[in-house]
Amino acid sequence: MQRLVLISDLHGQLPSQLPEGDILIVAGDLCPWQDHSLDHQRAFIEGPFHDWLSAQPHSHKVGIAGNHDFIAQDEAGSQLLGSLPWHYLHDSGTEIAGLNFWGSPHVLSFADWAFELDEHELQTIWNSIPADADVVITHGPAYGAGDAGSHGPSLGSTSLRQRLIEISPVLHVTGHVHESHGRYEIARTASINASVHGHANQVLDYCWVAEIEKTSSRVSFNQLPIGGWTCGSGGL
Repeated sequence: MQRLVLISDLHGQLPSQLPEGDILIVAGDLCPWQDHSLDHQRAFIEGPFHDWLSAQPHSHKVGIAGNHDFIAQDEAGSQLLGSLPWHYLHDSGTEIAGLNFWGSPHVLSFADWAFELDEHELQTIWNSIPADADVVITHGPAYGAGDAGSHGPSLGSTSLRQRLIEISPVLHVTGHVHESHGRYEIARTASINASVHGHANQVLDYCWVAEIEKTSSRVSFNQLPIGGWTCGSGGL
């Protein structure tokens, strides 16, 4: 049994109190939203975020970037994120404690942010998700599961939904759409929008924790307290 602590959409807010667990998953949008300049994001990643991540007691940490993390779009920034004390995934996977993880920062195009792609471009990426993936981490949600935002139409990917139905991972972790944080079902896959910002972008006082038993493909969930928020760079 592996216990996974699920968070997403930090936006520069760093909780000092997280639930205990074996694996911490951070599903993108790491950087503060006050300043999207590359210099500002680099300073945040190298300083407050590095220190916060290093201080977390979980045996393993897995992360992806999100559409606010412009720093991760070029090779130097991607290497910086890859140098942190975690498993950084960018359309790639890793195996931890018998579980196969795969992660991607991409989202469905809706404005002019990082890692935005049209649906046909996303489909090519989702088709590369291995059939034996146990945990899929995507910053953007699948269509119909944590994708209803204030921007109008769904922000979820139809081709991601189809791929998840095809391969049936035990768990899908996403974020991006703050107001749709919560638990959803996509056929046989549990999908968690793990954003720690909710309505009106207020930080939440809980996060999702998943316990996975791979041999039986069983997963159970709890909502447990988080807190001790500090702003890693600038004030909200």
